Amino acid sequence: MKKLLSSLLIIFVTIFVAPAYADDACKNLFDKNKVVTGSRLNSVGRVVAGSNAVCYYPVKITVSPGDAITISGVTSNTTESYIVFYDASDNEFFHTLTSNTTLPITNPNISYIMIGMDTDVKDTVQIERGSTATTYQPYNPLCATCQGIVKNYESATGTVAQNGTPTPENPIEPVFYKQGDMILRKVGNIADSYDATTGKITRRIGMKVLDGTESWGRGSYTGGYRFYLAICDMVKDVSAYNMSSQYQAVLYQTPEANIDYSAFIAGVTGTCYGIFIRNDNYITVQNFKNYLAQQYANGTPVVVYYPLETETTEDIGTTYCVPEIKIATTAYNAAQFNPVKTDLNSAVATIREIVTKTINQTAAIASLQADKQTRPEDACPAGKKCLLVETEENGIIVPHWFPIIEAPE
Repeated sequence: MKKLLSSLLIIFVTIFVAPAYADDACKNLFDKNKVVTGSRLNSVGRVVAGSNAVCYYPVKITVSPGDAITISGVTSNTTESYIVFYDASDNEFFHTLTSNTTLPITNPNISYIMIGMDTDVKDTVQIERGSTATTYQPYNPLCATCQGIVKNYESATGTVAQNGTPTPENPIEPVFYKQGDMILRKVGNIADSYDATTGKITRRIGMKVLDGTESWGRGSYTGGYRFYLAICDMVKDVSAYNMSSQYQAVLYQTPEANIDYSAFIAGVTGTCYGIFIRNDNYITVQNFKNYLAQQYANGTPVVVYYPLETETTEDIGTTYCVPEIKIATTAYNAAQFNPVKTDLNSAVATIREIVTKTINQTAAIASLQADKQTRPEDACPAGKKCLLVETEENGIIVPHWFPIIEAPE
């Protein structure tokens, strides 16, 4: 048994209760890149020193009673591999593991598990929740850090929108296509693109953030002067457009090229093209560089976007994290606002009671005003003063007038 276990790859994996993930991007819980060589699992399930041919994964698979864990891709050269079950006190017992085995964990005392297998299967092993083995998918490290939902990128091509004419006093940031952490830009008819099958971005648009430290020059041009900067990865094409948030994109040798606050692409040296910017607010190169440095320090740098002479590629992967958004449901709102609703109902009832009493009192006052001290023709003798006494008889108020006899003076 000891000889067999010394040839095993020891793997610990932690299963966290995590949010739902899109397209099973996080189904594989085994990260083959975190195995540590030089250790092994001994005959009683303990990690001890071993040869560099064996290794272990120093994170445990925590489990819950009744969980089903499916381990697939186990095609060991040995006759068998093992899974070890542990309780909270690190007491263990063995369970035989064969290829593509579903392991329902039902013992309420189980706290975590550890599996051991040959090193030659670490590239094919998949550990997932549930009782059915699914198609292999490499472990996604984003799943361990994302506090929301891990989504798959979709193939896309860059777009751009810039509503209005930008100037230094009225900058208008170009809005490019965005998906997760990926930005795909477009200038003129040239655009970046992303291929979801390869996880790579093809960059056809370059970007340069200007901070005033660049090697600017100044030269005359029809209608005024231009500051120019060589950008050697820029396309060598005067018919290509550039774009920025402060300067209007124009073409070389066109009427628009004479406009203040405009920029075009043209040759700077024999090997490099570059950007030509007109800003009549500045006369010297140093003044213009100081302006760029100040813009950069203010957090509003002048940024130039332009077509690249040679496209490049970036590996961004196939998934991205969408932060968790908490939505106030009807049940949530009912629970949170129930005390407020109770207090409001109580206040409304009190107000209604006060209003009702006020209305009744107003009616009574009006009645008293109309009937005050009037002498009834049939109840009080003429020329006499009478006292009105009201009694209730069978639920009806009955007036009684009693003559007042005044003492002689």
